[in-house]
Amino acid sequence: MSAATPTTVSLTTDEENVLKVLMRDVQLAVSAFYAKTATSADVESLGTEVRSFLSATQTLNERLGGTISDKATYRSALSGTADGELIDAVKYVRNVAQHVLHVVRPSDDSGALFGGLHGLRLYVDWDDVPPAAHNALHARTQALRPAFEARLRGQEVVSTMLSVLRAFAAVAPQLVHRDERGEWTGFPLKTQPSVSGRLHPEEPDDLKRAFSWLDSRLPNGDARLVVGQVTVDGEPHLIGYTLVGQLFPTIFIESSQQVEDDIARGFEYVTGDLTGRVELRHDPNSRDPGHSVLRAVNEIGEWASPLDRTQWVDDWGVDPADEEWARAMRFAKPGYLLEPQRYEIRRAQRLLA
Repeated sequence: MSAATPTTVSLTTDEENVLKVLMRDVQLAVSAFYAKTATSADVESLGTEVRSFLSATQTLNERLGGTISDKATYRSALSGTADGELIDAVKYVRNVAQHVLHVVRPSDDSGALFGGLHGLRLYVDWDDVPPAAHNALHARTQALRPAFEARLRGQEVVSTMLSVLRAFAAVAPQLVHRDERGEWTGFPLKTQPSVSGRLHPEEPDDLKRAFSWLDSRLPNGDARLVVGQVTVDGEPHLIGYTLVGQLFPTIFIESSQQVEDDIARGFEYVTGDLTGRVELRHDPNSRDPGHSVLRAVNEIGEWASPLDRTQWVDDWGVDPADEEWARAMRFAKPGYLLEPQRYEIRRAQRLLA
C-alpha cells in the first residue's frame, strides 16, 4: 500500500484475536526460513520453510479478504497497489504448491553465501514456475502470473517475505503479533556481517530513512547500563551495555541527545559499578560454543540506579585504549565507515539483531 493510502481494516475483537494468531504464523515462518539459511545450504530443506510461509500467508489473506466483516476495505485497500500485486504473487505460488504436481522451492542456482568468522548464511531467489505447472492451474490462478513475474520470480526470498509482512501491517496494523517487550514476534532477524539487507518488516529500504527509523524507535532489550561517557567527533556519547534479563549481550554507543530522546519516550537507562557484579557465561543465543556473554550475578535492580543525567563536562568510565571501546568509538564517528557499514553496526546495537 502506498503511504498516501491511509485506509485500514476495521476488526471485531473476535476477528482480531484470531487473525493476530494467523499473522504470528506468517511472522514466525519468515523468521524460521531466515534461521534455516544459516544452518542449511540444501534448497529442499529451505523449500519446506518457503512452503510454510506461502501457506500461512495465503491463509491470512483468505481470512482478511473473504471472512471478516470489513473484507471490502481489505480488498479495496490492496486493489491496484504494489502490495496487492505482491499478495497476488504469493497466492499464485501457493496455489502451485497446493494444487499442482510441482515442488515450490528456492532456485537451485541462485544461492550466494555471505559471512566468515561469524558464520555463513545462504541468500536465495524465488525459482521460476515452469510452463507445465502453470498450464495445470485454474484460469483464475493463471491470471496471477504477471504478479508473480513482477514481484517474486528471481528476487531474493527474505526481502520479499519482509515486504509481505509490511503489506499486511499497512492495511491492518492491529494484527502485528508482538512479544512481551512490544517487538514484532520473531524479529528482528539476526544481523549478518557485511550484509545491509533489511532485518525487520518496518525497516525502510532507503538508507537515510532507515537511520531516522532507528533513531525514532526505542532500542530493544529491557534497559541499558551506562558505564561511561566518551567524546566522538566533538560530541558527548554515552557508552555501555544493553540488558536482557541478567545478560549483557551487546555494547552500545549513543549520543547524549539520543539517550535523552529514548528516556523521554519511556526507555530505561541505568548506571552502576560492574566490579564484582558480573561473570562470563556461555551465550545461549550464539551458534559458537565458545562465545561468552556477561551476566549479572544479582538482579540489576539491586545495584543499578536510574540515570539522572545524560552529559558530563569530562569523559569518564571507560579506557579509550581498550580495543572494544575504541572500536565502538571509531565506528560511531561519521566518515570512518561507509554509511551502509555504519548503519549495519548501529542497527545491530539498537535492535539487538
